[in-house]
Amino acid sequence: VVIKPEYLIASVFLVFMEGCLNMTVQAAGIKVVDPIEAHYPIISVEKDVNPQNIMIVYTKLDKDCSFIVNNKETGSPTIDFYWLMDRRNFKVVHPLIKSGIAERIKLDSIKDPKKFTVKLNDIREIETDIPAAEIVVTAKTNSNKKCSVESFMQLGPSDQNKEIRLDTIYSESEQTLAPPFRKVTHITLKGVDRKTGKKISRRY
Repeated sequence: VVIKPEYLIASVFLVFMEGCLNMTVQAAGIKVVDPIEAHYPIISVEKDVNPQNIMIVYTKLDKDCSFIVNNKETGSPTIDFYWLMDRRNFKVVHPLIKSGIAERIKLDSIKDPKKFTVKLNDIREIETDIPAAEIVVTAKTNSNKKCSVESFMQLGPSDQNKEIRLDTIYSESEQTLAPPFRKVTHITLKGVDRKTGKKISRRY
């Protein structure tokens, strides 16, 4: 399969795989939600290739601000993706990209209706001192009884083990000769120190 450059996303969700899309996506607990309707962003994914376009990773909550379960047998949460072309225009994510995402992440089953984790394989493959390459996604109700979602990641000793509210993952890549024709070389985590409220940008 030759993937056109416009479909490449050099990010933590990079590797595009061949095979059966439905089986791969279901195995990762990813549910295709169309139309999107009410949803809650988890993080944005940015890249050095076509940087004007960003991907939004989102989930859904019920009326009690609890995560909606996608598969009752596995207990996996609802999670999906869309593009913001030029950072403002909605676009459906190409099926090959969704297939690649399914190969690069792992969702834990929901044991707590207000929390689940997303393991990121690509961060594990880059040299970091992050103890666990995973995002903890939490849901809560604010003072106005409105739902919200936040994502957190524990940084390593080089960052005093700070916990960051993760807003954006930015990736840099280089071209390769073999599929998927790009390899992630650096990742930058952008967000806010959960304790101090100060902005953090950490490149690995």
